[in-house]
Amino acid sequence: MEVVVTLKMMTPYSLANCSPFLAIRCLNHLAESNQDELPLASNILMNSTYIGDIRCRDDEMENAQRKVEELIELLHRGEFEIQK
Repeated sequence: MEVVVTLKMMTPYSLANCSPFLAIRCLNHLAESNQDELPLASNILMNSTYIGDIRCRDDEMENAQRKVEELIELLHRGEFEIQK
């Protein structure tokens, strides 16, 4: 059974044209700076994020849960609010 988890970031973005670029840049910087401590979440954040959505999946429930826990911790460090 494949487990799919979708998280939505609730941090509002301004309507400026460069806003999506800055948001993605902030997420990438957060992922890069925490890559050693939270490798699963960093990889997901850099490769599975589209605008405000983060998607990840795994065949094992335990691995999926570990990914979710790391993502929550990583986004908490960046002071991003998330919604499941």
